[in-house]
Amino acid sequence: MEGEAIKIIVGAVPEITRRALSGFFSQLPQVTTLGTVGSNEEALAAASDPAVDVIAIQPTHDTLDPNILSETLRSMGKDIPLLVLIGRTSTQEYGKDVVKGLQAGAISYLSLDTPVEALYHILQLMKYKVSVITPELRDAASQHLAVANRFTALGYGSERLTSREWEVLHLLGRGYANKEISAELGIAMRTVEVHVGRLMEKLNARSRSDLLIKAVHLSETTMAAQAPGG
Repeated sequence: MEGEAIKIIVGAVPEITRRALSGFFSQLPQVTTLGTVGSNEEALAAASDPAVDVIAIQPTHDTLDPNILSETLRSMGKDIPLLVLIGRTSTQEYGKDVVKGLQAGAISYLSLDTPVEALYHILQLMKYKVSVITPELRDAASQHLAVANRFTALGYGSERLTSREWEVLHLLGRGYANKEISAELGIAMRTVEVHVGRLMEKLNARSRSDLLIKAVHLSETTMAAQAPGG
């Protein structure tokens, strides 16, 4: 595999990030960027080029969604590996997406700080449909599975919570009132009320008291999943 040329499509939003990502890949030997894209639609159109070996994106939910891209490419009969580059601060947030993405198709997940010298070899592996995941993202995915399994076992439904909803739920479990949650997260009281309402709906809570009980259980569940051997 050593020395083989690799042709990629680079995707990110906004354009300045797209340019930076394209410049990052330009440092790699034998790697040619065929074009850049800023949406799912543009990425799928670019995938029609038979010369494309890998599509590399920095994801943005809805605009550049790796799960939508992977599922759509597969339905189109396009067996093009998808490389998802994630900032270190977003690692925990993307745990659930790593799980879903791997189920959807040939996706590799790497941190944006992956050494340049390692990235070329990873791209070579991806060209041959080998999936690669950096350790911190693998751990985040494992943690998400542990929490999700406990979540289902407790009978609280399976609808996905957003990262902000998890934050509000955690604070509810610690006994915070809406006003305190507003101050802690730096969001408006009305926004907190909306999040609480959505949590009640998603967790099938009959009342705020019921929601508080479930919040305590789920906060304990999250901590158990994060603990060694959890």
